Amino acid sequence: MRLLHVSRDYYPDTSGVAEVTYQMTAELARRGHDVWVATGPQLHPLQSPPTPGVQVRRFDVSGDCRVGVRGDVPGFVDFVVSGNWDAVTIHDVVGWPITLLLPHLQRLSGVKVTVNHSDALLQHPAYRRHRQELGAALRNVDHTVVLSHSLLNEEFYREFNLAPAVVIPNGVDLEQWAAPPSDLRKAWGIGDRPWLLTVSNHSGVKRHDRFFRAVTLVRDAIPEAIGTVLGRSHYASRFGLSKLGIRGVRGGCWYRCKFAELTGRGVSLQSSGTRADAISAIREADILFLTSDSEASPLVILESMAAGTPWISWDVGCVRDHVGGIVVNSCHEMAEAAKSLIENPEYRKELGAEGKRRVQEKHSWQQVVTAYEQLYSSPSVRAERI
Repeated sequence: MRLLHVSRDYYPDTSGVAEVTYQMTAELARRGHDVWVATGPQLHPLQSPPTPGVQVRRFDVSGDCRVGVRGDVPGFVDFVVSGNWDAVTIHDVVGWPITLLLPHLQRLSGVKVTVNHSDALLQHPAYRRHRQELGAALRNVDHTVVLSHSLLNEEFYREFNLAPAVVIPNGVDLEQWAAPPSDLRKAWGIGDRPWLLTVSNHSGVKRHDRFFRAVTLVRDAIPEAIGTVLGRSHYASRFGLSKLGIRGVRGGCWYRCKFAELTGRGVSLQSSGTRADAISAIREADILFLTSDSEASPLVILESMAAGTPWISWDVGCVRDHVGGIVVNSCHEMAEAAKSLIENPEYRKELGAEGKRRVQEKHSWQQVVTAYEQLYSSPSVRAERI
């Protein structure tokens, strides 16, 4: 099949949607499909080989449904709607790709169109108008996919007379997590101290301030504990500075985090751009933290499970579906859970083993891609609508 995946980010960028799209397209290409990706500009200047068997077309487009979209809009839309595709998969429902394609989905009437998304994001007041436009436009797609039953908002589908969504979870590349760690504890000067880790880029929604607060509370009782924020900064594209070539200006929460690091709160910032370092850090850490305000199905939780590392997460998205960790609702709860895990290595080991078993049973990318292949070949649900 000739398949197109549309995503605002793609490898080697390190967002969750970039990783999902990369893993799916790489596996589809391995299975012999003719696979293409339509995506945005590569934001980080990493030198990396192309994904084997995947053709990538990048468009200089940025923005989203809230702030508007700018850049090569005609080029992107024409590429998607004019291609001779058998199936198109659009990842997420609030970024610039879906914003641009909503008025043109009818032009893809001869193509199997699948939209992969989280209904949870659509409940935010900032997306009210976009929610209405999306609901109407989704009548023109063949299938919608959500990442978990707990993310499925049936009221949304009834309101817009849509066929039920298909539930297909995110996955993990199990081979990546079988490689030996690279001893970042030594390289980063951590040694054998209790290591608390969060892996996320410096976007304000990731709420790194909660991580700093939780680590401070843990260190009040366990002074030798140390925290690490592993993630990149964002360019300050909100103000158009990156377009002016002022690449040194950082966006998101990076400056606040850097100030907190310099004031000696027991947390260091690491911005390594390699996937291998992220994998090794999660494997070597004692506990993985997720402090975000908003998530759908955060890959980092599945990755922590694959690593056998227990996790502590704010109650967001579908984290309650997963095992191998603890769900909390405050920095105090997060710190208390971390202290309990640090003081009880056997419990940490049990949680880690439980998470690892679940990932191996239900969350390989091979299982995920097989589900999508079946969807591409299944009858359209357009005819099922009342």
